[in-house]
Parts: sequence; C-alpha cells; structure tokens
Amino acid sequence: MFCLYFTTPARRKPDRARGEAVAGPSGYPALITYALLLAWLVLMGYGVLLQVQPPWLRKLSRPGIRIECRDYKNHGDSLVRQGQHSLAIAQYLKSLAIDPDQIPVTINLAVAYRDAGDNDKAASILTDALARETSPYLRALIHYNLGELREREDDPDAALSHYQEALPCRALHDRVYRKLGLLYIAAQQYAAARKAYEQALRCQRDPGFEYMRMLEESAVVYKDNPTHRTIIERQLMQGVGPQDLEPYDLETIHEAQEHGAGIASICDHLGLLCVYLGDTGAAIRYFEQSLAASPDNQPTRQRLRALQASAAPTP
Repeated sequence: MFCLYFTTPARRKPDRARGEAVAGPSGYPALITYALLLAWLVLMGYGVLLQVQPPWLRKLSRPGIRIECRDYKNHGDSLVRQGQHSLAIAQYLKSLAIDPDQIPVTINLAVAYRDAGDNDKAASILTDALARETSPYLRALIHYNLGELREREDDPDAALSHYQEALPCRALHDRVYRKLGLLYIAAQQYAAARKAYEQALRCQRDPGFEYMRMLEESAVVYKDNPTHRTIIERQLMQGVGPQDLEPYDLETIHEAQEHGAGIASICDHLGLLCVYLGDTGAAIRYFEQSLAASPDNQPTRQRLRALQASAAPTP
C-alpha cells in the first residue's frame, strides 16, 4: 500500500511583492503525487482483474494458455517415446497445473505412470478422468487404456468389460475389436474371436473409417468452439457417406489399406481361427490375403501350403 502525501505550495515570504515569480519548480511535488496515485490505481485494478478473471480476460489469455499447455504436452509425449517416463510425468503435470481440465493430457499422464510401473496411480487417474469426462471419444479412450491396464494386471474379465465399454466410439473400433479378439482367443472362445477380428478387418478396409476417426478427434479439439463443434456433431450423427469421400482417391486409399501391416496381422489371426473352427476354405482365403499384404511372411506361407495340400483331392 502506498502512503500518499499531498503537498501545497510554500508560503510566499512577506517581503516578496505580489505577482513576483516563485523561485524553483514548486509544482513538481504535486505532479509526482498524482503520478504515484495513477500507478497505484493501475496496479490495484490489475490485481482485481487477476482475482476476478472476467470472461473477456479469460478469452484474451486463452490462446497463450493453450500454446503453453500444448508445448508441455508435446515435450512429455516426446519423452515417453524415449522411455523417460519420470521426466514425461513432470511435463504433463506442468501442463495440467495451468489447465487441469485437459483430459487428453490426463490420459497421457496415466499412461506414463503405467509404463513407469505405477499401475495403481494410473488406474486412479483414469478413473477420476472417466468420472469428469462426457465426450464419447475421450470416454472410450479412457476405457481402452483401463482395459490395457487390467490386461497387464492379468484381470481379463475387467479388461473385457472396459473394451466393450469403448465400443460405442466408432473411431476406436479397429483397436478395440483386435483386443477383444485376443481376449476371446485366450479364453478359447474361437467363434467370438473370429467375429471380433472380422469386425476389425471391416474397419481396416473401410475408407470412411479414418474419416470418422478424424471427426471424433476434431470434436474434442473444437469442443470450445460452438460453430465448429455443431458442424462436426451434425456430421457424426449423419455418418460418412459417398459424398464425403468424393474428393479422395479411393483406389489409392484401398491399395494402401490392402498392403498395410494391420491387414496382414488380422488376416493371419483369422486364418488360424478358421483352422481351429474347421473352416479350411476360409482359412486358405485369409492366409492368401495376409500374404498379399505381406509377401515375406514365411510362417503364413508354410501354413497356407500345408492347408492347400490337405485340402487337395486324393488321387
């Protein structure tokens, strides 16, 4: 708090004639006082604004806050890829200290704790995030990560439940169905596993699937922008139609999909499942599709030859 003293001009000496100029800058003390008063008022007003945080001030500062949070998050992501989980956790915590409502950063923080070996902390963070989040995409992502966590803890029933909770989000279908397929295989439920992998294969071959994933992710990015969010949500409700894919070269996209590692792995699993289920014809087709995507896969080639030999008519 400033203590302000107002001064008055000095009295004239009795012997000074009326109208004679006073020596020295007698107005300077008052000018300094007013300047100090103005500075004090500015500082007090700034302090009040910081405490009240009116909507217009929050709107003005939002871009800077977003950039700072993003920089901490990106640095954390880079450290996770390098295996430096403790340093990554520190970066995520800095980002969340600025804006605690960043659910994507919270999910990444939980994953970093999980990879660092602290499963309890990771589960606590994800469970808390699930209670706060309403976005279907982010809720599905949280369930997916909880499913992976429960798998690590050798709790397949809990993992299965979380993966099934993630299914309403179409953007995660390919990954979720593959996880379900593996769990069904471990439980020797081969028919259910085949259905799960067939669903994953449909996602891999659907050119509109990545478009849908883009929309789901954009709904999170633009959640604070009513104009963009309304358009995205309307598009999600309508689904992806041929008119949405017209600008793209679907033939090139299909070619890239058919030669991807994902297709080869899924077809491999489907081929093996069909062998277990006694469907030799389907197994041969899936192994052929796997080899078309990954011709250098020798174990699959050997399985295919063995099946073709067993299916050949006896002379």
